[in-house]
Amino acid sequence: MATWRNGYAEDCKSLYPSSILGVASKKSVVLVEYPRKGSWAVGFATKDNKGEISKKTNQKLVNVLLNINKQEAYRYLKEYINSHPDDTEAKYWYATYLSWDGDNKKALEILEKIVEDGDYKIKLLIAKIYSWSGEYLKAINYLNDIIANSKDKTLLEEAKLTKGLIYYWQRDYDKAKPILKGLNFIEAKEAMMVMDKNIRPLIKKYKLLLKKEPTNLDYILRLAQYSELIKDIDGAIRYYEKYYNLKPIPKIAH
Repeated sequence: MATWRNGYAEDCKSLYPSSILGVASKKSVVLVEYPRKGSWAVGFATKDNKGEISKKTNQKLVNVLLNINKQEAYRYLKEYINSHPDDTEAKYWYATYLSWDGDNKKALEILEKIVEDGDYKIKLLIAKIYSWSGEYLKAINYLNDIIANSKDKTLLEEAKLTKGLIYYWQRDYDKAKPILKGLNFIEAKEAMMVMDKNIRPLIKKYKLLLKKEPTNLDYILRLAQYSELIKDIDGAIRYYEKYYNLKPIPKIAH
């Protein structure tokens, strides 16, 4: 049983509806930003914490059990959805986790059944999944809808980022630059540096990060791509080989 400090408890509550966190009859599936920022793990919110940490922080905290087998986590989540078929938020996060696990087809099937005309959060996830799958035109159609109609500043910024990155991935820098310029995202800033051919500082940055986390796939892949851009072919091959040797083959639960 892990008792998380305020930040992690808030992550759980923001990622899953209170209806799930409040289920007392059995464990509840949640996503927790752990073990590092940007990395997510499946866990179980078991009960409210009423101990010393909760008293000291003066916050409502939740006990979360981590290191649960992924297949078991999927099973509990599917059981919850089967017993709460109208809970679109649970379906949204189930689809999110499927997409992170590489099952974009199944994730899209779930999302396209629950999406409604004004539900821009779900539309943004659909757009992202289409962009990750290389279906850029479908992604941009959703993103244009969000950008034109959503009033949520966070969704707007993320939609602009995704649209700008699509053009960046396609090497259409004339379209990418005006969209990404000024966005306060690391991805946007790094893309601008690449488009301005200021790549070596990025290589230096990720080499330092890789020393601290030598098996971080994101760092390795970025180094491979950035090395390729500066024509360091030997370096690019070395990092690509390391990436594919470490990259696990996804096993999807349905």
